[in-house]
Formats: sequence, C-alpha cells, structure tokens
Amino acid sequence: MCGIDGNFYKCIKALYKAPLACVQVNELRTGWFPTPFGVKQGDVLSPTLFAIYVNDLEETKLQKMLDIMNSWCTKWRLSINDDKTQIVHFRKPYVCQSDYQFYFGTTLLMYSVTYKYLGFVFHENMTFSEARKDSMTV
Repeated sequence: MCGIDGNFYKCIKALYKAPLACVQVNELRTGWFPTPFGVKQGDVLSPTLFAIYVNDLEETKLQKMLDIMNSWCTKWRLSINDDKTQIVHFRKPYVCQSDYQFYFGTTLLMYSVTYKYLGFVFHENMTFSEARKDSMTV
C-alpha cells in the first residue's frame, strides 16, 4: 500500500487496530472511548499518514466534486463566472505546482497563485507576505 509494506506496515496497522482516546482538561479526564476514524492527534506519524490518505484528492475527488457542482448548476440554470473560478494548489515552496487540468463542465480552470477571502490573501506557498503588505496600508 503506497510503498509501505513488511514490518513497517504491520506496525502502523497494529497502532490503529483498536484506537482509544480520552479527553483531559486540567485535572479532569473522561473515560476511554473508541476512535475508529482519523489519525492520532499529536502523533509524529499523523501528518504523513494523512498525506498518504489524501494523496489522490487533487486528481480524482476534486474533479468529481467539480463535476457534481457543474451538474447541479446545469439543473438549476446557474452559471459560474469563468474569470473568478480558478484553482489554487496550496503547497510548500519547493513542491511543484500540479499539472493536472481541472474542468468545470467544458471550461478549463486556470491556476492562480493567490486566493482572497474576506480581505485576507491566501498564497499558494502558504506565505502571508500579501497579508502583511495589506495590513501596513490600512
């Protein structure tokens, strides 16, 4: 599975066979309860396991979601603004931008380096330099 096999795979499988958790606030702690979904909070392997889990999201599930949205818009006679509908591939600076082409119906969606939401600028490399510049001009 994803290049993970042998004893390492067996160890991960054992860690997640019947996971339990509790919640502690100050000196109070709940009883133990099963947590059959997700990765363990705070575990050093959790980010890597989550990354493996969502690895195919950009090439499969996102396009499927766009297809579903397109069908819904067609059904209800709505259209998108082609100029404002874009893709941002959020990633670390040394990771190459995806070359996968996403479509909304027959419209090819272009990649953008930033996304502005409620005045806050999200950058593809998860930097906040645009937000700092905007806050200095206010």
